[in-house]
Amino acid sequence: QVVVDAIPVPIAPRARGPILLDIEAGLYDLDRDQRLEVRDARGNPIGYPLIGRVKLSGQQQLPPTPSHQLDVRFESGLVLEGYDLSATLLSPGSDLTLTLYWAPHGPLPADYATFVHLVDQEELIIAQGDGPPRSGRYPTTSWAAGERFDDEYTMLLPHDLSSGDYHLLVGLYTPADFSRLPVTGGGDHVTL
Repeated sequence: QVVVDAIPVPIAPRARGPILLDIEAGLYDLDRDQRLEVRDARGNPIGYPLIGRVKLSGQQQLPPTPSHQLDVRFESGLVLEGYDLSATLLSPGSDLTLTLYWAPHGPLPADYATFVHLVDQEELIIAQGDGPPRSGRYPTTSWAAGERFDDEYTMLLPHDLSSGDYHLLVGLYTPADFSRLPVTGGGDHVTL
């Protein structure tokens, strides 16, 4: 027997898009107050089965204007509009949070990760905050033209960091082969 059931799933008003949301399903035994176990074809227990994925679009309101405005254009029509920093004067062992503001002209040809490298004057990496956009919840192949959104990365500074001036390098790369998305006009990253 096949039972068709439409189940409304309300989205919390505070939910922030754009991101991809997984649709998981399962059954719950109300009498025993427990979730029914789900098994794969081999009989192994699995968590909630993933039955689909939907995109939560961005809010109607645009993200705030970045403190540091840019107009860096990467290939495939991606624009880095600017960034915010949690602080510009830091102490060893503290966190540095960088918020990037993206404006894609459509999906990118591959799922890229963002690299954020804090480097010294010789461009040696002191700290880094690499990762997929929006903590992996919004892959670059799902980006759409006309969107504008922020993307946050945090890195922990070493406890033995010497005082001095440091700068950030930002770009995108494919995790499979580490090839970087070129910046229009040359290079493969931007220096903040």
